[in-house]
Amino acid sequence: MMFSVRVDKHVEFIFVCKDLISRTSAFFRSISCHNSWRPGLTIPVDLPDVEAESFRVYTHWVNTGKLVIEPCRCERFHEFHEQKSFIEAFILGDILDDQHYRQHVIGVIVASLASRTEFLPGDLISRIWAATQSGSPLRNFALRWMLVKHPDSFTLRVENHALPKEFLAEALSFMFERSAPETDE
Repeated sequence: MMFSVRVDKHVEFIFVCKDLISRTSAFFRSISCHNSWRPGLTIPVDLPDVEAESFRVYTHWVNTGKLVIEPCRCERFHEFHEQKSFIEAFILGDILDDQHYRQHVIGVIVASLASRTEFLPGDLISRIWAATQSGSPLRNFALRWMLVKHPDSFTLRVENHALPKEFLAEALSFMFERSAPETDE
């Protein structure tokens, strides 16, 4: 029994084993519970906003427990290609409601950014804030990483208006919380 998953703008189908992927993903588990399975049946699932590469990374992780990002094969190389791929992987984990995968990916993101000295590009910040909810572990990490590790770059970006409004609101709240004096009650 399989899922036929249609991903990406270019309509690419990826076949995945129902039993294997339903163990890790609440999204697929829910679909499994609402469909009667017969031998040889393939259930179609549409994920048009998911990049095919992100879904391949996920299915590889489901099958092997290893998170493997392919080297950039795109025409326009993104300086943060690896981090962009991990960010897309985390967002997919949100969509598929796979907490273990998200936790694993956020750990990899933290490790991959630990040695970076540059500020995250505006397109990645915009993608994170567009695709995640307030309180998301990815948002929280990105916010703290940028404001604590790169406060000068943050100020420059704010002056150039290159960041989403939601990010700026959360950044101001974070900075206010950090600067507020502690009170004894």
